[in-house]
Amino acid sequence: MERAGKNMKRKIAVLTLSAMLFALSGPVDAQQTGKVFRIGFLDPSNASGSAVLVDAFRQELRKLGWVEGKNISIEYRFAEQKLERLPELAADLVRLKVDLIVVRATPSALAAKAATTTIPIVLASSADPVGAGLVASLARPGGNVTGNASLASELNTKRLEILKDAVTKLARVGLLRGSTTSVGTDLQLKELRPAALALNLKLEEIDTQFDAKGLESAFQTAKQKQVNAIMTITGPRFFAERKRIVQLAAKHRLPAIYPQKEFVDEGGLMSYGGDNDDLYGRAAVYVDKILNHRIAMNLPTRTLAFVLSFAFAVTCNAADWIMPCPAQLSTSQMPAGELPEGWSGIARTQSSISEAKPGASTTEATPPVAISVFDGPPSEMADLVPDNPNARIVQWTFKKPRTGDIYIVCNYADTRIGLARKAPAEVTSCALSVTSPGVICK
Repeated sequence: MERAGKNMKRKIAVLTLSAMLFALSGPVDAQQTGKVFRIGFLDPSNASGSAVLVDAFRQELRKLGWVEGKNISIEYRFAEQKLERLPELAADLVRLKVDLIVVRATPSALAAKAATTTIPIVLASSADPVGAGLVASLARPGGNVTGNASLASELNTKRLEILKDAVTKLARVGLLRGSTTSVGTDLQLKELRPAALALNLKLEEIDTQFDAKGLESAFQTAKQKQVNAIMTITGPRFFAERKRIVQLAAKHRLPAIYPQKEFVDEGGLMSYGGDNDDLYGRAAVYVDKILNHRIAMNLPTRTLAFVLSFAFAVTCNAADWIMPCPAQLSTSQMPAGELPEGWSGIARTQSSISEAKPGASTTEATPPVAISVFDGPPSEMADLVPDNPNARIVQWTFKKPRTGDIYIVCNYADTRIGLARKAPAEVTSCALSVTSPGVICK
């Protein structure tokens, strides 16, 4: 994953290919025929925002023997955040007589399905293909659509639960949603609204335009509505703007949970959702099967990685200070290489904590797995016991006046080496969720 946190795996249903469209035939290696197959790729967002996903898809294709310019060509069509362009772009791919169309998200899939009933369509990811009317069922989809179901609608409930665990006294959640409606958004809202009521949370739905001005306006609206935290509808348009969204959440001091780990890679606090490397890798496998005519009547349901990611961020509202733990640490009895700015290395033994200066020798990099709080430098070993260590939300309260500084220590997996950093003087308390280990200090 991957920033630290506890791996959580859930099944994500993967659709089976429809026998109604594809006749079962013996294995034929299309890569040996000399034909260059043409693949369409239809995406509602933009090329820069989707680059990491396209790269995962292409890398898996190369592993399977499909190389652009050699035996495949890919026709990319991006709607540039304008859903109304998708039907035109889908029709263009059909006119080009592509051999199959890979689609990202439900709006693209609906546009492609409306444009053709004969060209195979592979879902790289779709929130709820059954609910959207793309397939008859996950086990027997029918028609010309197959691929991955990310179950984003159902996962929003879990995201709300994690957010409530992680943010103390959470009462009001700002939900960023597109200003134009879509089937995918409606399906997610159908799950989110009752989930919020069940958790006794007020869900403030905020219409959002997908540009710098529109996103800034959405966060200002969130602050006006006095929300305690932020989440977004799952979709490619928010994904494409993930860096700006994470920056705005930090600017407005709003804890947030996101649907993909790539938000955490940009500095976001935490995410819960499907692993895009698995999803887009699996899409490439379906492409390989279709192009090679290795289509089984009943492909088994696949289990894809499903991850919970955390930035292990310490957020001090009083000082407007956000401190994420470095995402990984290479060690060999000492930190390896240059440490991130503001951090110092420490080495633990059973009886002492001492400074650990960086060196050159390394083992495999490991992620952070826990956070400790110290009253004074960690070398004094005055680690603080939480006020309520057995509660789901663990909290430390610092008595005034304090004689020393508060230090946050990031502890890493499979090593006694850690990283320490001093918290601002204004910090009066910290809270840690046991089920979702991020720390928020005030």
